[in-house]
This record gives sequence, structure tokens and C-alpha cells, in this order.
Amino acid sequence: MQPDLLEIEAPASLPDKQIEALAGQFMDDSHFDLLVSGNTVVKKPDGTPLLMYQDNALSRRLCNTAYDVFSKVAFHSANRGMAAGRVDGHRTRARRLKRDGIPTRTTYPAAELRSGIVGFFDRYPRIPFCRMTAFNIDHATEWDRALPFIRAVDRTFAVGAPDRYAAQRKMVNGISRDFTIHGTAFTTLTVNQTFRTALHVDKGDYRQGFGVLSVLEAGSYTGGYLVFPKYRVAVDMRTGGVLLADVHEAHGNTEIKGEPGQHVRLSLVFYARARMTACGSASEELARAKRLGAGAPRMARAPRPIAAIVPMAEGDGEGAHTPRPKQDGRRRRKTGTKTRGGSSAVPQERTPPLLSPVDSVPALPAGVAAELRRLLAQILVADYLAERPGFRAHDGDSPVGDATPLPQTAKDVE
Repeated sequence: MQPDLLEIEAPASLPDKQIEALAGQFMDDSHFDLLVSGNTVVKKPDGTPLLMYQDNALSRRLCNTAYDVFSKVAFHSANRGMAAGRVDGHRTRARRLKRDGIPTRTTYPAAELRSGIVGFFDRYPRIPFCRMTAFNIDHATEWDRALPFIRAVDRTFAVGAPDRYAAQRKMVNGISRDFTIHGTAFTTLTVNQTFRTALHVDKGDYRQGFGVLSVLEAGSYTGGYLVFPKYRVAVDMRTGGVLLADVHEAHGNTEIKGEPGQHVRLSLVFYARARMTACGSASEELARAKRLGAGAPRMARAPRPIAAIVPMAEGDGEGAHTPRPKQDGRRRRKTGTKTRGGSSAVPQERTPPLLSPVDSVPALPAGVAAELRRLLAQILVADYLAERPGFRAHDGDSPVGDATPLPQTAKDVE
């Protein structure tokens, strides 16, 4: 049963151009008039919901377990765009420089990010296959521990916004079960660690659904309010609360204030990635990765080919200088070094290393090659699990399209 919620109308609605001018800037107390901290629904002037916050929707036991799990996420991201904030008043990303000072085409966040993803991810040009995240591979047991918490958040979503939940759940049910969070309307979570987002609009999620957010805390701090400046509203999310919000309206956080090193604020965003409807099964995505790898054109200045899914030797990867063996097993001389006669040796074309039994992939920059090895390995694990359904029997998943009645509250699914 849904708790009693205070229903109010947003105190203002500012012009879009005024909000667009704030993109990439950090919010403060001057950007809101109303601070929500209890069970509240805020509606836009046209009557559609802006947000719904339910306090104490999740049990403390579930939250404690989730904090222990998600504090292990690798908090680094190079792809948060406007949410990372602007530097020098205009930049959100900067370019790396070569040794001669010429900018490269590779960019990195201009501001420090403390963000990571868990669950599953869709294709994009540089990695054209669907996959599970590194967290799911490296912390499979921990992921299982977090599932009751994720499902409790899912139930709160279902009770609080049933129409939007039904649309999103239907969309997720159309995705291969290898790439969804079973029994929920989600495919992916973003976890931010004490990360103050600048004003931005969420992209890549299913627009007919709803943004779902929760916070897990340790220590003491103030601030971190999530502000929707167009409507002059902010929300003070705390442990146990669940926020349903229109994340396609511009939003960002106020400063998180506390003693350095004495507090942690994990903010979790639960969503369904819209493009994951194109994902096949784990087996099909693995075949796709191998097929595209074998047939893709080589890059203009491509280094040596790499071996697919062959574990790297210690020191291998970007920045490594260990000579690779020839195909007869002997070590080759480093190119470009001094010979015994004192003259500089002419660089020789390197022989490709031995390939694994699977197809090779095209030559890639060293850093990308290392990442691709890891991602292909993740798909293999997903493929392994997909062929062994008993391996997941303990998840308690419902069949796709299951019409089991929803519990009355999130606490009923502990």
C-alpha cells in the first residue's frame, strides 16, 4: 500500500532558455525555493508529475547490505558529459597532449569523477556488443547480495508510478534475460560516490519510464540536495528513501558539506537503457563480437594485432615494454635500441602473437586492446551462465511476463 503523500504544485516554471544557460553549472541554495524531505508528490503546472519522494521506503537491513556491496564499485568514469561540470566556465572535457604538445583526439573529463556502473550495458561504436559490467564479473557474489535491495526499489517504483512502471517493465521484458536485472524493470545502475553532479539531463534511458534514485550514507554531512531549478524544487534524499523523478528535466546537486574523509554519500540511479532492446542473447552477442572483430577494417596507424581473450602477461597492456615472443618461442630484440656496434637499430615489423582458438580481433590501441580482452571475457562468462540455468536458480527470478501480484510495500520483499 502506498503511504499518504503530500501533493503540491511546483512553485515556479522558469523559461527553458534560462535553464539551458545553466547547463554544466553547479546548483546552490539560490536555485530552489522548496526543499522536499518527507513523503511528497510535486506536480508541474500542467499536472504531470515532476517527482515523488517516499521516505523510509526501504529497510535499514537492506540498505546496510547494499552499502557494503556498492562501496566496492570502481568509482571512475570518463563518460558523464555535462554532469561532470564545466571547467574554466565552458569546458566539460579536455584533450590529452602528445609529447610534442600537440592535442590528440582522445578526451578525458575536465573534472574529477567518482562514478561507476553495475548491471548491463548496450552496444556503442567503440564496443559494438552488449555486455555485463566489470562489477558483475568481479563481484558476482556481492551482486547476488544486492539483488533484494534492487528488487525492493523496483517494488517501490511499481507501487508509486504503476503506469510508467508497466511501460518500462514491458520494454525490459523484451530484452534478452542475459542482459537485464531479473525480476525488475531495470538493466543498469549508476553509482556515484560523494559526487556532486552539475546541471544536466539524463540520456540513454527509456523515456516512457521514470527516473528512480536512492541514497546510501555513512558518516555525517549536509547538502547534496537534488535540485530541479526550472521548478525551483530540491529533494533531500537520505538512506531508505526512494525518489521517482522526471530525469529528463534538468537537475543537479548542491555542495556536499562535511569533514573530509568522514562521510560517504552513495547515490544510486536505477534505469533501463533504451538501446538494449537490440541486444541478442549472450551467445549471439559473443558471436557478434567475434564476427565484427574478424571482419572490421584495420585502423590507419594500427599497431600489431592482438590475441582475443588471451590473458595478458604481467606488465602487458598500455605502457608495457616487455618484448613479445616470436612464434618459435624466442624473445625478440627490442626495436629502436642501440646495437652492440653503437648504431641505432632500424625498427622491424613485429610478428603477430599466437592467437587463441577464437577469432582474432583487429589491431587496436594498447589501452583499448586491454579493455576489449576484458569485455570479451565478460561475455564468455555470461554465455557460460546462460547455458546453465541452474546456476541462477537461487536468484528467485520470475518468468518473463509473470503476473505474480506485487507486494504491498517494498519491505515485503526482504
